[in-house]
Amino acid sequence: MSKIFKFVYMIFFLSAIVAEIYAFGEFCHSDSDCPKLCHPPKNVTNCFWNHCYCVR
Repeated sequence: MSKIFKFVYMIFFLSAIVAEIYAFGEFCHSDSDCPKLCHPPKNVTNCFWNHCYCVR
């Protein structure tokens, strides 16, 4: 049973790391569609898979 809890914990942990790197943003078609919604040090906005992301 503890293996299941460890697995679930790792999923949450990894998703938190991903959320830190990429802040989910608005729908877009190109980088120019993304507003400068990122705050330093997340000040680079990229369009990736049709969504805006802040990249450190």
